[in-house]
Amino acid sequence: MFRAFRLIANMLRPRVFLSSLCVVIVLFSFLQLVAYLYAPDYAPNLMNMFRSRDETVADLFEETVEGVFVFGDSTVSAGDFAATPYPYGLDWKNGPGGRFSNRYTIADCFATKVGTHISQPFNTFGKDAKVDDAGINFGTGGCGLLDKTRPPSRYWQCSSASEQKSQMINLDLNKTRIEKAVFLVSMAGNDFIFSYLNKRQVVHKFFYLYLLSDAKEFAQELGVEMKGLLETLYTFGARKFVVNNVGPVGCIPNLRHSFKMMTCNVQLNEDVKMYNNHLKAVLRDFANMFVESKVVLADSYGVLSLILDDPAKYGFKNVSHACCGKWSKETNMFECNNSTEICGDRKAYLFFDGAHTTDQANKVFADNCLSGKVCSRVGKH
Repeated sequence: MFRAFRLIANMLRPRVFLSSLCVVIVLFSFLQLVAYLYAPDYAPNLMNMFRSRDETVADLFEETVEGVFVFGDSTVSAGDFAATPYPYGLDWKNGPGGRFSNRYTIADCFATKVGTHISQPFNTFGKDAKVDDAGINFGTGGCGLLDKTRPPSRYWQCSSASEQKSQMINLDLNKTRIEKAVFLVSMAGNDFIFSYLNKRQVVHKFFYLYLLSDAKEFAQELGVEMKGLLETLYTFGARKFVVNNVGPVGCIPNLRHSFKMMTCNVQLNEDVKMYNNHLKAVLRDFANMFVESKVVLADSYGVLSLILDDPAKYGFKNVSHACCGKWSKETNMFECNNSTEICGDRKAYLFFDGAHTTDQANKVFADNCLSGKVCSRVGKH
């Protein structure tokens, strides 16, 4: 016992303590070097251990953001007036904004948080869109990364990822401003709902065995399209990217009701997570290949999972039902229109309709993303 106390006392002496600290730092640095050489993807960063995660996200915005260019689906789209009549946008001060929410989408919240204006919708202004500090929102509801992904209704017009990037390329944009803008990409959810899930249901209907390899192959297929989109945007001048993964779509009210489940569709969520893991690898490889790029992975799956696990912590009371929506057997989804009853306290609901989150949920996402809790830089930086 006496020897133990004596050893501790010696360690507390200034010279001995400093020598011990130096040894620890040198040893840790050596282990880091070994890890980097043999397992670079898992190598710890000594400096990152002493700084908060929000600094790695904040690096993306070290300069003033001169606009946000948005590519995606209904999670970020604007100007889809035909598909979003009242009560969509009922909390928007200037009237309905053509968004699949009661007010702001995650793209709107994100733009506001980084200090720029909300991006103007391309599908409203088209080629007459003016490039100002707001940027342009190319997103449309219904489509996805794959060209084959389309909503069931043949009257629903939307643009896939390849069509959206073509729309941008055909515009005469200021390359200098593009380099200072942030490119927000949020899509692939529809690919799971309209392409992957429909295929899986057909397989079950004919009693074929559904294999896990199908989910892996689908994830890789989506990854190829995402890689192509990012490389095209980079060639066009984009340098700052925020890429959103797919949330737990097995928990949206439409699918809960469709599958007669009060709980989430666990299997579908597991398949989504397989894509999300692959997406992280795709983004890491992209960032490492194009070293001038700064890439942030936005974890929608993570933040929605946190809310679903503990709704009260984030101010929600209802995370399973739609605030607005009446079930339609014809469309197999909740339809939100001017004849539908609307919940009174929209801040208490996670979902506004059968598939899309409320303005309050989108604000929670933006806050947690930019604070570094559910968003993080990928690649070597």
